Parts: sequence; structure tokens; C-alpha cells
Amino acid sequence: MCVNLYLEELKGMVCTVVTTAIAASITVAAVVGLITLLVVREVADASKRPVLKLLGRHLAAFSIPLLVVLVFVVIMHMLEIIA
Repeated sequence: MCVNLYLEELKGMVCTVVTTAIAASITVAAVVGLITLLVVREVADASKRPVLKLLGRHLAAFSIPLLVVLVFVVIMHMLEIIA
């Protein structure tokens, strides 16, 4: 009986650790992606090449999914804290 309770508690802790690790890795990936996009955009804006200027105009399309992921992870993390 005690062993089953211990295993259930251990299973819950492992799930929490795995969920937190996944959320942290997704958050880090989204933040690094956004920083990279900002740096590339600044380089593209400062460039005199038309190809890089065109790239700079379209970087917002790549940053929107990263922002959505970041907001999703923050909401899921807040729900995990509340629960």
C-alpha cells in the first residue's frame, strides 16, 4: 500500500519535472529565435544590399510564430502554478 502511494507520488514528480524542462526549453528556443531575428533585422536595415533589405521586411512573418509559442508557454506555466 505504501509502495503504491510512493510510486504515484514519484510519477507525479517526474511528470512535473519533465513538463517544466520541456516548457523551459521551448521558452529558451523562442527567446533565442526572437533575439536572432532582431539582430538579423538590424543587420538587414543597416545593409545597402536590396536582398537583405527585402529580408528585413519579411522577418515579422517569422517572428509571429515565436511570439505565439512564447505566450503559449507562459500561459501553460501559469496554469501549472495555479493547479
